[in-house]
Order: sequence, then C-alpha cells, then structure tokens
Amino acid sequence: MQFLADHRNIFLTKLANIAAFAGGVEGYILLAALIYVVWNKRLAIQLSVVMLAALSINDLLKMLVRNPRRSSPRNISAEMGGAGQKRARPGH
Repeated sequence: MQFLADHRNIFLTKLANIAAFAGGVEGYILLAALIYVVWNKRLAIQLSVVMLAALSINDLLKMLVRNPRRSSPRNISAEMGGAGQKRARPGH
C-alpha cells in the first residue's frame, strides 16, 4: 500500500474513483438502467430484484451483527507512536 501511496497520480486516482463508483449501489443502478434501455427489459428487472435483495440482506446483517472493523497493523503502529518505531521502555 505504501508503494501505491508513494507513486500515485491523477489518472490512477480517477480510475480508482470510477471503479469504486461502479462497485457501489449507484453503479448497479446505472448498469440496470442501461440494460433496461439498450438490451433486455426482463433481464434488467431480474437484475434489479436480485441486487435489491442482496443489498437488503447485506444491510440487515450489518445491523444485526454490529461488529466494528478491526484496526489494521498500520493503525495500531500509529497509535503506539509511529509507523514501525519502537517505544523506549522505561529503565532500558
């Protein structure tokens, strides 16, 4: 991840934003609308029903579980005094 952060550029950032949009609810809605208009209305409706069911189940499970994400090793090291740095122990 650090390599990507050190070598980022505007093109890759825009590409990542487009990919994140396409993988979100908005991207699915756009895809279903495009299929509806251009290709096959029945397929678009079936796709919409499946997406709605999957997203609803996902949200329901998130509400039931309520399990926060664990801190990554990077966040833990930052909380302990910096990336990769060891804290000096008292008396050593």
